[in-house]
Amino acid sequence: MTFRDRNPKPGRGRRPAAPAAVTTLPAAPPAGLGATGTAQAATVDAGSWYELINQGSGKALDISGASTAEGTAVQQWTRNGGAHQRFQFVDSGDGYYRLKAQHSGKVLDVHGWSGADHADIVQWGDTNGSNQQFRLEDSADGYVRLINRNSGKAVEVRNAATTDGAKVVQFTDWGGANQQWQLVPVKSVSEQVHTAGRVKDLGKTVQFSWPGVYFEGRFRGTGLGVVLDCAAADYDVQVDGATVATLVTPGDTTHWINGLRDGEHTVRVVKRNDTPGDTSTFGGFVAAPGGAVLSKPRPGTARSSSSGTPSRWATAMSRAPATAIRSSSSGTPTPT
Repeated sequence: MTFRDRNPKPGRGRRPAAPAAVTTLPAAPPAGLGATGTAQAATVDAGSWYELINQGSGKALDISGASTAEGTAVQQWTRNGGAHQRFQFVDSGDGYYRLKAQHSGKVLDVHGWSGADHADIVQWGDTNGSNQQFRLEDSADGYVRLINRNSGKAVEVRNAATTDGAKVVQFTDWGGANQQWQLVPVKSVSEQVHTAGRVKDLGKTVQFSWPGVYFEGRFRGTGLGVVLDCAAADYDVQVDGATVATLVTPGDTTHWINGLRDGEHTVRVVKRNDTPGDTSTFGGFVAAPGGAVLSKPRPGTARSSSSGTPSRWATAMSRAPATAIRSSSSGTPTPT
């Protein structure tokens, strides 16, 4: 039966959400995952989290300032792996979904139930209203368009901007690159990396406190973000067997290593020092735009360079100091 919402205001008339399940949209034949590991509309998993990357700009759908408040604007921003850039597709039935932000639990909402072009997309408490429901229409090369149930308009980056902070709005569906989104499933940390040392696997993150813990992974592209939440310890970041940065008490952020050769790389993050009583969190790796995090390497393979020549590795406690890097959530690394 077709659902018709009669409540004209967001924030009221809450209806129970449908249970999470792996569902299939009727808009396209089954296609599985694309060559770059991106989900297509036919295989959206309502139990998983996704990053939505705009085709026109290469930037991610983002809740402004990582705010949890109702009415906060939705924008695009350089991909940084934050929870405010991760969304879950909550099934509303009839091929429509609400997009729930991981950090706030709120969903995308066409502000004021507007049917006009350029109406703002914001986050709002989940009412399951038709202005919060979107269907996925397939575009070429694994991209999709998000069509609002209430207005019939598509979610787009306003004026096809490519800058951080550009507003996300609705507009008549015309198939432009600024209306097309790549759905990138968020991998669990255990799917991304090999670990050594005592860690607690929480799925999307791992927790640890002992020195000498390390995480090994693989990626393709010219840059990589390291997602950490630690205000007490220091870390070495090693790419293709060479130490490229030391992160000094990084805090809760994503640190970016940019300017690498375009190609496949190995990466290892090593905790350098003991921090009794402090628990740290590792949230995995995030590839720079145009790249991808690859399947985890065989244990120990990150110790060799891409040329196959073994690299010199010291212990985390005795390694010579390297360039310390601090970075903002925007993804621009700043040497210190």
